[in-house]
Amino acid sequence: MGFSPDAVTSMLFSIMAGRGGMAQFNHPEFGGSGQWVTGGAIAISDMFNNVLKARVGALCNELSALVRVRCRTAFFIGAIGERLTPYWAA
Repeated sequence: MGFSPDAVTSMLFSIMAGRGGMAQFNHPEFGGSGQWVTGGAIAISDMFNNVLKARVGALCNELSALVRVRCRTAFFIGAIGERLTPYWAA
């Protein structure tokens, strides 16, 4: 059983705010409020629910990978665009 689209969207925004490396979240499907950091550190309000921790951690890892690829791509394209634009161009 997966998470609802609302829960996933909420987590995606949290991970985006943390630039793909961390998230602070608060959603009922994640056991309330919690935090996640790249490398496996995760804290949820229902701290003894290891199954939920594993599910939330897996979701965070997957979304983080997507956010990082997108951020790197956007940065790379922006950097190329800046180099190709003459400094005198308005």
